[in-house]
Amino acid sequence: MEQSRFLLIFMTSLLSLFLISCEEESLSSIDDLQSDIIAPTIDVIDFSTLIETETEFKFTIKDNSNVSTSILFNGESILESDNKELVVKIDPFEYQIGEGVLEVISVDSEGNEQRKNFKIEIKHLLFKVPFENIRYPNFYDNYILLNNSEGKLLEYKIVEGESDISFYSDGSFLDEEFTATLFLVPKQRTSTVIYRLYSFGNITQGTILKTHNEIEQLENFNVQQDLIANKNVELNFSSEDYIYSGATGYWLNRVSDSTHRLDYSEKIDNTFFYFSTMPIEGRIKDDYKFLIIDDLNKVKYGENDFKKPESFYKVDLPESIRNGTHEGWFSQSIIGYRNESDYEKGIGHGLTSYGSSKNIFQDDFYVPVFDEFVIYEMHLSASDRENYQMSRKQRGLEYKDFPNMDLFSNNDAVFTTGTYNHILFDFGSFGSDLNNQALMQWFFYFEPSDQVEVPYYDFELPEVLNDLLTGDNLTANPRSESNQTSISVKLVHTKEEWNYKKLMFEFSNHYESRGEWFVLEHYLETNGEPDKYPFDKIQEYDLYPRFPDSRF
Repeated sequence: MEQSRFLLIFMTSLLSLFLISCEEESLSSIDDLQSDIIAPTIDVIDFSTLIETETEFKFTIKDNSNVSTSILFNGESILESDNKELVVKIDPFEYQIGEGVLEVISVDSEGNEQRKNFKIEIKHLLFKVPFENIRYPNFYDNYILLNNSEGKLLEYKIVEGESDISFYSDGSFLDEEFTATLFLVPKQRTSTVIYRLYSFGNITQGTILKTHNEIEQLENFNVQQDLIANKNVELNFSSEDYIYSGATGYWLNRVSDSTHRLDYSEKIDNTFFYFSTMPIEGRIKDDYKFLIIDDLNKVKYGENDFKKPESFYKVDLPESIRNGTHEGWFSQSIIGYRNESDYEKGIGHGLTSYGSSKNIFQDDFYVPVFDEFVIYEMHLSASDRENYQMSRKQRGLEYKDFPNMDLFSNNDAVFTTGTYNHILFDFGSFGSDLNNQALMQWFFYFEPSDQVEVPYYDFELPEVLNDLLTGDNLTANPRSESNQTSISVKLVHTKEEWNYKKLMFEFSNHYESRGEWFVLEHYLETNGEPDKYPFDKIQEYDLYPRFPDSRF
């Protein structure tokens, strides 16, 4: 009896185990059957329904088995992949303007298929300007112009409100470089608030300018702060000599022979103001005197308050500058910085600023040295040959070698050699109603090139701007005889990497505000007169035979 009972229990257990095993196999078979009929899942990351420039799309495919995915745009395959993480780029300029369809098809190893369609609007963005990049809206009306490489006007817009400014193509303008211009029209013209144009060549479709915050994140970004003078104090000086103040964040304005108004920014140290005096004529180092104001409660200063430096540094200049035969024109300014932080922020103090070889070289080129300054910056311009000028901003007072670069022109084109960052044309137009001061200034940037056509002659402006210029007896054509003009071309060599396309229209896009730089400038013809440096005279200079005759 016990044996039969034991056998019954044993058989029952075996049956239970068998049934459980069958159930598990059955469930497993059901799971396998279910996974075989489930198609892959397609997820899109940060999808955009509008494409204006080349845009990247990311997709994630989810499935328990291997997958094969196809991505099509408007029915054409643009990607085939077995990966589950997919990235595809779409360039709108390769497609017609309008609505497009992006289709993703994913198939797993069992043949289960998933499809997803995404409707996308295609637009051709030529150029976009963040509103915050526009200069001086309180003083100017701002126009943005697009011209093709031949100067024909493509489109223009006036900046209104505080919205970004965008230009779109109708589809006919593809794969061409163009010029973008910011045209500033003064709301009330003065001797300093004049017509200004900032033009940038070699721009390509789909260019979006960086915002101010993005520019600040650029590597090696440094720029002089825009320190607005919002405080002032009246000072009285008993000095017969001219009092000089060239600094960042404070300015000295002469009210009368003895009274001056010191305007300064609340963002600077108001316990350190530096001033110097020099006679108008016959300057030598023994004439130099300086004054440091560390307490604005004291407002009266006499001759005894001005002191002489205890030491000077002699700057050794090359003979080509010192003994230049082409009028020997020369000017310099020296900036002192109290620490490295001030240097990075551009907060400097003007020590000297004067020119003409007659005055400077009476007693060589001496710079006063002070314990208060740990960094010196030299700004220097000199003419070592007719119609040419060399300029620099360098850290330190030891004269650094000028970069290997040169240029000349035949009035219609400019030819260059050497290494530099960009070419800059500077066109100024003058009138008689403001004591012959400039009424319009035009800066035009180009990428380095062996040959560049002078850009101004056929540059088309909208009628509204032509009417404004005509009303002030001005023209965008420097060959016109209706007003006096000047044109120069510069080769700009910067120590730090600097791309004008990244900084277009920004407050501080000019090369002068960024680190060390060296510039070679050549003055071109004015009012249609022959170049003072005629082409048949070029071979007189040893530098020019490097150009073969075929270049002319």
